[in-house]
Amino acid sequence: LCGRVLLRDQSLSTSGALGQFVTARGRPVGHLLDPRTGLPVVAEPLAALSVLAPDAALGDALSTAFMVQG
Repeated sequence: LCGRVLLRDQSLSTSGALGQFVTARGRPVGHLLDPRTGLPVVAEPLAALSVLAPDAALGDALSTAFMVQG
C-alpha cells in the first residue's frame, strides 16, 4: 500500500518483519526479540505495525513493544 501521512509535531514509527525474517520450521521468524523469553518474535500474524507518537523515541519504543506483544 502507498499513501501519505501528514505529521505536525508528532512522529510515525513502524516496526515489523517485512523482508527481515528467516523461515524456521516452516514459520517466518522476525528480527525482533521478545525480552520475556529471549526468543525471536514470530512474524505472523503482524507483518508490520505503526504508531503515532509525540516524539520519535517514544514511537520507536511503542511500535517495537506492540509488535513483540502481537
